[in-house]
Amino acid sequence: MKFKIKKFITLFATIAVLVPALYMAFIIVDNVENAQKIARDEFYKITLKTAKMHIEDTLRVCQIMQKSNMVSHENASEAIKELIFKLGAAQISNNVLWAKTYKQSSPEISTNAEIPTIAFGENSITPQKDANENLSTNNAIVEKALTTIKNDTNIDVSIMAKTNDAGSMIRLATTLTTDGKPLLGSMFDDTPETSEIIRTLLARKLYMGMLNIKTNKYLAIYEPITDQYGEVIGAIEYLKNFSDMDFIFDAFENVRIGEDGYLWGLQLTGASSVKLSFFRDSKNSAFANDDLRNLKELEDEIPDIVDTAISTGDSKVILKNIETFDNNSDLLTAFALFKPWNLILGITINKNGLNVSAENLERQISSFGVMVIPVVVLLFIGTMFIATTISNIVVSEISRNTKVIELLKKFDCRSATKEISQPINKILIIEIEQMRNTTHQVIVSISKYLLDINSKVITLAERTKEMSDKSAHIEYNAEKKSTKLSDIQNSLSLINKTSTILNEDSSEAVKGIKSSIAEMKDEALLLTELEENAKMLMSDAQNVALQLSIIKDKADNIANVVNSIKSVGERINMLAINASMEAERNKETSGGFKDVANEITKLSDITAVSAMRISEMASTMCKSVGLGVGEMKKFSLIMNNCKDSIKNVREIVSVAQETTLELSPKFDELSKGIMAHTENITNIENTLVHLSEKSIESRNAIATLSHKTSTINAIASTVIPIKLPKIKDTKTE
Repeated sequence: MKFKIKKFITLFATIAVLVPALYMAFIIVDNVENAQKIARDEFYKITLKTAKMHIEDTLRVCQIMQKSNMVSHENASEAIKELIFKLGAAQISNNVLWAKTYKQSSPEISTNAEIPTIAFGENSITPQKDANENLSTNNAIVEKALTTIKNDTNIDVSIMAKTNDAGSMIRLATTLTTDGKPLLGSMFDDTPETSEIIRTLLARKLYMGMLNIKTNKYLAIYEPITDQYGEVIGAIEYLKNFSDMDFIFDAFENVRIGEDGYLWGLQLTGASSVKLSFFRDSKNSAFANDDLRNLKELEDEIPDIVDTAISTGDSKVILKNIETFDNNSDLLTAFALFKPWNLILGITINKNGLNVSAENLERQISSFGVMVIPVVVLLFIGTMFIATTISNIVVSEISRNTKVIELLKKFDCRSATKEISQPINKILIIEIEQMRNTTHQVIVSISKYLLDINSKVITLAERTKEMSDKSAHIEYNAEKKSTKLSDIQNSLSLINKTSTILNEDSSEAVKGIKSSIAEMKDEALLLTELEENAKMLMSDAQNVALQLSIIKDKADNIANVVNSIKSVGERINMLAINASMEAERNKETSGGFKDVANEITKLSDITAVSAMRISEMASTMCKSVGLGVGEMKKFSLIMNNCKDSIKNVREIVSVAQETTLELSPKFDELSKGIMAHTENITNIENTLVHLSEKSIESRNAIATLSHKTSTINAIASTVIPIKLPKIKDTKTE
């Protein structure tokens, strides 16, 4: 019986203390593990996403800039063809100059050399020299053309001539300047990138990449110039100042993850050679920006990075973990090849440096968990000790009460009263007093220990609050960025709508132009028929005029014949008069002769009257024919003028038709350009949506991390020092 009660009391006290202690320990361990896991995972995810996002954003900006550069290059190339190549076929000119030449990055160091010149048709590009044998001015026609292109496209254009079989190039005409002076007579520097340019040009191919002249960076495009035999005799150089590159990197200047993060760019200058094109470090570098030693532990990985980027393809982001030789740091690098510029863009992060905050948080959480365990153990031991002592006292009292009950059952009241009146065992009281003192000391020690734990908890709470504040700041920046992205999306949507309307209008314009072209073709056919009819009328009028001329000639002949007949009639009439006179003289002998004379007179009168009538008819006919010939000449002249007018109208319609035909492809190109612009806007919108989604994911992750830190902070705030009541000494009876 005693054993069972003692065991029950001990077990009950143990369970009463152990269950809350175990529950508290379980919660603490679970939260510690969750907080550590969240800290590690979220820091790594944020690092990974941020590194990849920076490269993707940089690539998108580069792609937009490249499209703009290609449009400018196409405009400049078309202008070159329109202004220079139309002068004639390119060839090596017979004019040879003897002047000073120099490297493009060292104009102060010059040498005298023989310089070939290039001619386009009859126009030779022969620069003028100053008194010091330096090339000073361009050919007037070429200079005007290049200046126009420079003003229209903001691209520096140069015409270069090949000086030897190795492919060395010299600038004969250029808008490129350094320190305010044109780089006439300048040649390429001896670098791997210029060697690659020369190899590409000699292979009759277009080169695109980057070129460094002193401290200036240029987006460079080179087109070979070939003669009628297909041999390369020079090149057209298009350079666009790449000051925007600094703008790109300045945009990422404050984006740093950890203490040792840095942005970099590798320029591919040949099959196996590279050059550090740019370098942005979170700390000041000990080397120049183009020194490969800036890449530190990454320097030995450059060949593998180059091979991986080239084999993966254009604008594909690669993530690579790199372990250093001393295994003291772990690097994460993200990089991608941008083929149009032959440039590998990358960002490198030291993960050990990035995880400092996460490790500090894990360390604080772990130390908190470790410190709580001894407290729980001490509480458990003290509780067990108290429970054992109390159980002994309770068992002793229960035994005495049981004895009293047995005496009362026997009606032995005296013995029962005596048993009840006996004081508590002094030894037991001493044990209780010792237990009280020991418990007091244990509780004081635990209180001091809890005070120490509380200071640690306060530190942990401050760290978690600081982390929560930082996460809130990051979330605020994310929301701000999301708002800006939303504004940009709205602007792009408006631009997209405008592009759509413009595209529809251009499509309608193209339809109208095509309809106008069809109508012009019909009008041209009608004008052609009208011109042919006019030619036929002119031919018929000329034939009529010719026939009328013949008729006039015949009428003139008839008039002459009539005049002859009239003259004969007059003579006959004179003979008749003479015969009548002779008959009057010899009336008696010439009576029959008189009758004959009368008949001749009558015949002469009839002949004269007929001749007069014929003469009048011939005269009238001649006048009519003359008037007809004059009218036909006037008609022929009018028809000739009409034919010229019709021809002019037809030529004008033909020119209008050709102009309209030329205009139609321009509208088609405009429509295609608008569609491409719309597609670019759509891509940018998709990119912004992607960035917004990533921003939302980051905000959610930060919110989760903030919630966990709040949970840790709440747990920490519940762990306070135990305030012990003052224990008074009891008198031993």
